[in-house]
Amino acid sequence: MICFKTVKRFFVNDLIDKIVFTARKCQEIGLPSSTFIIYLHPVKAVILINFGGPRSGDEIRPFLKDIFKDVLPWPLKPMAPLLAWLREGKASHMYAAIGGASPVVSWTRWQAVELEKRLNTCHCEPSEAIQLIKQNTGDCRVAQMAPRNDKEFKVYIGMKYGSPSIEDAMAEAREDGADKIITLPLFPYHSKYTYMPGSPLTGSGRTGPAFSWHDHPLYIDAIVSTIRAELSKQPNVPPIKMNLIFSVHAIPVKDAKVEPYVREVEESVSLIMRHFTGCNYQIAYQSATGPIRWTKPSTKSALKKFILRQAQDERDKNSLMVSPSNHERSVLVIPLGFNCENIETLYEIDKLYIPMLLDSTAKGGLARKIITRTPALNNNPQFIDLAYELVLDAFHE
Repeated sequence: MICFKTVKRFFVNDLIDKIVFTARKCQEIGLPSSTFIIYLHPVKAVILINFGGPRSGDEIRPFLKDIFKDVLPWPLKPMAPLLAWLREGKASHMYAAIGGASPVVSWTRWQAVELEKRLNTCHCEPSEAIQLIKQNTGDCRVAQMAPRNDKEFKVYIGMKYGSPSIEDAMAEAREDGADKIITLPLFPYHSKYTYMPGSPLTGSGRTGPAFSWHDHPLYIDAIVSTIRAELSKQPNVPPIKMNLIFSVHAIPVKDAKVEPYVREVEESVSLIMRHFTGCNYQIAYQSATGPIRWTKPSTKSALKKFILRQAQDERDKNSLMVSPSNHERSVLVIPLGFNCENIETLYEIDKLYIPMLLDSTAKGGLARKIITRTPALNNNPQFIDLAYELVLDAFHE
């Protein structure tokens, strides 16, 4: 009989290095001397890093304080508690409108569970694994595989702001005996706001910017699948008559000039639109706050522009200047760069922008159009596939 804790084709070298065949070792743990034991390295840890969000009303002010402490320039950082207190009322109203809390932590935990399942799935058939042992040991006493009873990978979650923190996740991984830890930020676009500085790790570590996946085929496929799924719900609206608005989190213009954020967004959209030839589309930026210049156009202004264009089309139609087919267009908002639902999608888009568009259309006496949005990636299986590939590639390097 052969007892496997784990057998992974991509870690064969590590596996062979740690096989112990002595009868003495078997006897020490109470197994027959004919049993093979395969000892692997300690657990490999993966920490999924997300932006964070309050899990209850009590966490709103601490969450805001963490944000202000990070984004304020050094002389103003002591004002973070005061600013969080001043902002708490408005933020509480926003979170109350989406159920009283942010779903970011719960969605990230779900993604971590699914990723851990994938990582701990055996990558070779029993017969293949047994053949590997025979080839490397010359021993033919292998008869069958025992059920898996241990995890080679453990996936944790850490929030940039709020709880559970990245430091909490690091500490938990070390307590579990992890000798190798990688951090996987769930942000496809790089700027100083998504940059995750390296931390002292046990064994080897990875920092956020080492991962670049804004143009990864699995990421593009995941976004394309959400768009197609939403379009399929509107069988009476041909895709070519749908305006696609990609709504991305804004960043300050001064940062956009020196960071790859905007370029990476544009590259993603270009790859996505190869699947929707003929559709009108626009990149817009949301969630800008404060008296500084932000990337434009804003999502709100892009939607208002659509309303004005629709009004003009209606006037042209009444004047017989254009054919009806040229103006019968609807809107699909695509939140891009959001790996799960959050305050920006559930409140800003769903509670502010889409109702504004519907209300303006009704008040203007315009023809009612289809106005909807795609979900964030959430439980998209291709997103889990993407994380899986990124993690394996990182551990291979």
